[in-house]
Amino acid sequence: MVKLKLRLNLRIKKRKNYFLKTYSERKGQAILEYIVILSACLFATLGVSKNITSIIGSGIFRLGAQLEQDLKTGRLSLKLWSN
Repeated sequence: MVKLKLRLNLRIKKRKNYFLKTYSERKGQAILEYIVILSACLFATLGVSKNITSIIGSGIFRLGAQLEQDLKTGRLSLKLWSN
């Protein structure tokens, strides 16, 4: 009976140690994966926002140039833009 309890306690301790070792390694891996995913999302967001900003900026310049040309050539009335 005593040997059975000792064996059971030994098995429990081994399983506990195995669980703790595995959990601590997985925890570190999870943190690393979270940081990598967060960094990838950040770079993707910055890249997309840079592209969108450049597209909007070039569109505004084209609109301004077209407006200026229309006002100079008389194709567009000044009354259209008055308040």
